[in-house]
Amino acid sequence: MKTCINLSKFFIFFFLIIGSKTIAQVSKHEVPSGTLKAITESNKLYFEAFEKNDSTLFISRYTEDCWIMAPDVPTFCGVDAPIGFYQIAYGQLGIRYGKKTTTSLLGTTNNMVAETGVFEFLDVNKKLIAKGNYLVLWKKTATGWRMFRDSFNGDKEN
Repeated sequence: MKTCINLSKFFIFFFLIIGSKTIAQVSKHEVPSGTLKAITESNKLYFEAFEKNDSTLFISRYTEDCWIMAPDVPTFCGVDAPIGFYQIAYGQLGIRYGKKTTTSLLGTTNNMVAETGVFEFLDVNKKLIAKGNYLVLWKKTATGWRMFRDSFNGDKEN
């Protein structure tokens, strides 16, 4: 876990230092045809996993080398990251429903895209638990587009 946290700090530092060069390079890549449709479907399945209490469906949304960077908890890394996050989200937070809405999709390489959007997490009574923004790096795998880096933060309550 400590290695993953150190890698997270490096990841943030890396993009802060070379951000301008990265942005210039990003513009060279188009979002592959059909990507938005595939990601939208995956986002629906993400919440279907909560509705059906299907951790296997949830896990299948991620790559085996994923990171899930949720607020107020250490980063979940690797093959066990999705189940670790799912157990907390389903068991402790009580997430049963939700929605992700893509606000932008940007090609970063031929096999990776960045998605930004807004989300809502809802409980069993469809009462709002949390809402906020997210950034996901999607990686094209042999089984389709999967979440490689998933980072999100909640809006503060007023």
